[in-house]
Amino acid sequence: MLGLGSQMLSEVIAGVLIGYGLDYLLGTKNTWIVVGSLAGVTVAMVSVIRVAMRPQSPRRPSTATGGRDTRKQGGGDRDRGSETGGQP
Repeated sequence: MLGLGSQMLSEVIAGVLIGYGLDYLLGTKNTWIVVGSLAGVTVAMVSVIRVAMRPQSPRRPSTATGGRDTRKQGGGDRDRGSETGGQP
């Protein structure tokens, strides 16, 4: 999530800086800064929506177990006989 936050921040800052540059070149006062900041926020929100809509990949097995499934298979009532000495 830190990467997405820094991406959003950089998009908004880029919009503000472009707006500031246009205000300086055109001699306007804060008009393009507002337009640039709104454009930056819009681009940032589109980026967040794209990441949120991206399909999730299935989880990979843990590398700590060498990719093996270490969960107990079966179980249930079959194992109860060993607790009582084999008698129901």
